[in-house]
Amino acid sequence: MKYIVGILVLVFTLSSVAQNSEIIQRIRAYKEKYKAICAGEKITDNRGNGYEDLYGTRNMRPILHGVAYRGGANNFYHRSDKRDNHNPLPQDGLQNLC
Repeated sequence: MKYIVGILVLVFTLSSVAQNSEIIQRIRAYKEKYKAICAGEKITDNRGNGYEDLYGTRNMRPILHGVAYRGGANNFYHRSDKRDNHNPLPQDGLQNLC
C-alpha cells in the first residue's frame, strides 16, 4: 500500500511540474509578444501607438500575462474615428482585443 501511495504522489508531482512548465511557457510567450514585463510598462501608449495589433486601445498594461490586461479606449487621439474619451472602445479596438 505504501508503494502505491508513493507512486501516486510521484505521478501527481510529475504531472504538476509538466503543467507548470506549460503555463510558464505560455506566460513567456505573452511577455515576448507584447514586450511588457510588468504593469509599469505600457503595450500601447496614451495615443494608442505601440503594439499595432491592439490599435484602438490606449495605455494597455499587463496584470497577469495571457490572462488579464488593463487599458482604455483610444477615442480622442484615434486616427480615423476621433470622439470623446468617455465613450466605450471604438469598433477597431474591440476587434483587435479579440
